[in-house]
Amino acid sequence: AHALDKGESVKLLKGGIEMADRVVTVAPSYKDEIMSLEGGFGMHDTARAREYHLDGILNGIDIEEWDPSKDPHISHPYSAANMTNKTGCKQTLQFLLGLEQKPDTPIVAFIGRLAPQKGVD
Repeated sequence: AHALDKGESVKLLKGGIEMADRVVTVAPSYKDEIMSLEGGFGMHDTARAREYHLDGILNGIDIEEWDPSKDPHISHPYSAANMTNKTGCKQTLQFLLGLEQKPDTPIVAFIGRLAPQKGVD
Protein backbone atom coordinates (compact mmCIF):
# COMPACT_ATOMS: atom_id res chain seq x y z
CA ALA A 1 0.00 0.00 0.00
CA HIS A 2 1.07 3.58 -0.62
CA ALA A 3 2.26 5.61 2.39
CA LEU A 4 -0.90 7.75 2.20
CA ASP A 5 -3.24 4.78 1.91
CA LYS A 6 -3.13 1.96 4.44
CA GLY A 7 -6.18 0.31 2.90
CA GLU A 8 -8.82 2.39 4.69
CA SER A 9 -8.69 5.82 3.08
CA VAL A 10 -6.33 8.31 1.49
CA LYS A 11 -5.05 10.75 4.13
CA LEU A 12 -4.03 14.01 2.47
CA LEU A 13 -3.15 15.59 5.83
CA LYS A 14 -0.69 12.77 6.46
CA GLY A 15 0.93 13.45 3.08
CA GLY A 16 1.12 17.15 3.87
CA ILE A 17 2.78 16.51 7.23
CA GLU A 18 5.22 14.02 5.71
CA MET A 19 6.20 16.29 2.82
CA ALA A 20 6.30 19.68 4.58
CA ASP A 21 9.57 21.43 5.36
CA ARG A 22 7.99 22.67 8.62
CA VAL A 23 4.71 22.01 10.40
CA VAL A 24 3.57 24.74 12.79
CA THR A 25 0.76 24.35 15.31
CA VAL A 26 -1.14 27.05 17.19
CA ALA A 27 0.65 26.39 20.50
CA PRO A 28 3.45 24.26 21.97
CA SER A 29 0.84 22.33 23.98
CA TYR A 30 -1.07 21.50 20.77
CA LYS A 31 2.17 20.22 19.21
CA ASP A 32 2.46 17.81 22.14
CA GLU A 33 -1.23 16.93 21.94
CA ILE A 34 -1.16 15.86 18.27
CA MET A 35 1.78 13.56 19.02
CA SER A 36 -0.23 11.73 21.70
CA LEU A 37 -2.43 8.71 21.11
CA GLU A 38 -5.43 10.52 22.62
CA GLY A 39 -5.01 13.81 20.72
CA GLY A 40 -3.50 12.62 17.46
CA PHE A 41 -6.67 10.99 16.13
CA GLY A 42 -4.71 8.33 14.28
CA MET A 43 -2.01 10.75 13.11
CA HIS A 44 0.13 10.60 16.27
CA ASP A 45 2.73 8.29 14.72
CA THR A 46 3.03 10.59 11.70
CA ALA A 47 3.40 13.66 13.93
CA ARG A 48 5.97 11.93 16.17
CA ALA A 49 7.98 10.83 13.14
CA ARG A 50 8.20 14.48 12.06
CA GLU A 51 8.83 15.93 15.53
CA TYR A 52 12.10 17.53 14.40
CA HIS A 53 10.13 19.54 11.81
CA LEU A 54 7.19 20.25 14.12
CA ASP A 55 6.88 23.53 16.04
CA GLY A 56 4.29 25.14 18.26
CA ILE A 57 4.15 28.93 18.41
CA LEU A 58 2.79 30.39 21.61
CA ASN A 59 0.09 33.01 21.17
CA GLY A 60 1.17 36.40 22.37
CA ILE A 61 2.76 39.68 21.40
CA ASP A 62 6.21 41.23 21.23
CA ILE A 63 6.03 43.63 24.17
CA GLU A 64 8.77 45.85 22.74
CA GLU A 65 7.13 46.26 19.35
CA TRP A 66 3.64 46.77 20.80
CA ASP A 67 4.62 49.08 23.69
CA PRO A 68 2.03 51.92 23.69
CA SER A 69 4.53 54.30 25.31
CA LYS A 70 6.79 54.04 22.22
CA ASP A 71 4.28 53.28 19.44
CA PRO A 72 4.54 55.87 16.64
CA HIS A 73 1.18 54.75 15.22
CA ILE A 74 -1.05 55.81 18.11
CA SER A 75 -2.22 59.36 18.66
CA HIS A 76 -1.43 59.64 22.39
CA PRO A 77 1.37 57.49 23.87
CA TYR A 78 0.66 56.06 27.34
CA SER A 79 2.08 53.48 29.75
CA ALA A 80 0.94 51.35 32.67
CA ALA A 81 2.52 53.92 34.99
CA ASN A 82 0.79 56.86 33.26
CA MET A 83 -2.58 56.07 31.67
CA THR A 84 -3.51 59.76 31.20
CA ASN A 85 -3.23 59.72 27.38
CA LYS A 86 -5.22 56.50 26.96
CA THR A 87 -8.45 58.53 26.88
CA GLY A 88 -7.03 60.52 23.96
CA CYS A 89 -6.33 57.28 22.09
CA LYS A 90 -9.90 56.14 22.67
CA GLN A 91 -11.32 59.45 21.40
CA THR A 92 -9.14 59.25 18.28
CA LEU A 93 -10.27 55.66 17.63
CA GLN A 94 -13.93 56.61 18.07
CA PHE A 95 -13.44 59.51 15.64
CA LEU A 96 -11.63 57.40 13.04
CA LEU A 97 -14.37 54.74 13.23
CA GLY A 98 -17.11 57.37 12.87
CA LEU A 99 -18.45 56.72 16.38
CA GLU A 100 -19.70 59.25 18.90
CA GLN A 101 -16.79 60.37 21.03
CA LYS A 102 -18.06 59.37 24.47
CA PRO A 103 -15.44 58.67 27.14
CA ASP A 104 -17.84 56.50 29.19
CA THR A 105 -18.81 54.19 26.31
CA PRO A 106 -16.77 51.00 26.26
CA ILE A 107 -15.14 49.73 23.08
CA VAL A 108 -15.26 45.96 22.81
CA ALA A 109 -13.16 44.04 20.29
CA PHE A 110 -12.64 40.37 19.57
CA ILE A 111 -9.77 38.93 17.57
CA GLY A 112 -10.14 35.23 16.94
CA ARG A 113 -12.13 32.55 15.19
CA LEU A 114 -15.88 32.56 15.73
CA ALA A 115 -15.98 28.94 16.89
CA PRO A 116 -17.67 27.32 19.90
CA GLN A 117 -14.27 25.94 20.94
CA LYS A 118 -13.12 29.56 21.49
CA GLY A 119 -16.06 30.35 23.79
CA VAL A 120 -18.06 32.59 21.45
CA ASP A 121 -21.19 30.46 21.30
